[in-house]
Amino acid sequence: FKLEYIFYRKDRVKKILSKLKVIPIKKNYGWCDDTRSKSYNKFVKLQIINRYIKNLSNDKKKDYLY
Repeated sequence: FKLEYIFYRKDRVKKILSKLKVIPIKKNYGWCDDTRSKSYNKFVKLQIINRYIKNLSNDKKKDYLY
């Protein structure tokens, strides 16, 4: 697979220098974990109706997503 983006928590991470596209996480951003969905294992905006893992949790492991 190929890495294309870095999503990060703008409120916790000041600046990222990278050749990859750097995107601050917004409240309506998520990641689809519904194996029946065509969006499975992909970045999604949360208006889509499926199950999602919200990226803006208090878990410091989700300060960066690759």
